Amino acid sequence: MTPEHAAHAELVTRWAMAFAMVVVGIAALAMPRCFAGVAGYFTRWAGPVAEGQRERLNRVVLAREQAEGISNVYGRILGIVAILLAGLEVFRSIPYVLPYALFCLAAATVMLLAYLQFHRATQRRVAPLVRRSPLTALPPYVIAAMASSFGVSLALAAYPPVRYDALIVAASALVLAFIAWRVAVAPAILVGAD
Repeated sequence: MTPEHAAHAELVTRWAMAFAMVVVGIAALAMPRCFAGVAGYFTRWAGPVAEGQRERLNRVVLAREQAEGISNVYGRILGIVAILLAGLEVFRSIPYVLPYALFCLAAATVMLLAYLQFHRATQRRVAPLVRRSPLTALPPYVIAAMASSFGVSLALAAYPPVRYDALIVAASALVLAFIAWRVAVAPAILVGAD
């Protein structure tokens, strides 16, 4: 590869990374519930639900959001951080992978803050009837994907130009895996009749 081709490939990568982070940032600003908390997951992936049941699901999700106390601010902060980090791709003196690594760290931090809110809610309102298996909430393929992300990040850490960036991504993957595991084994939050 000639230096001209390498420079062009880096420029394309920088613009693609910046574009992707701006899109994620706008999505996080527009739909903050999807980036911190579980309400977005429940309402979007509930599948076909009868009209009367849809209203009940919305009430349950709202009650759960109130019980967890997870603020939409977390998702909006992540959106702002993503857009600001996208702007760093303009500076050629900054390695193009660093804004992505910092975004992973910001996402892990936002999820950790949301988890701490969730953890406080489970300490107040729990009804552990039967110990849940973490494999129900985290299927083996999700665990394999997390392990792959962590492993690839560690493998990239052997490459000196991206060593620190890869270590940041690996640390973020570990934090997210920890949060996912803790949520998977957390007791159920029962609110009201549902």
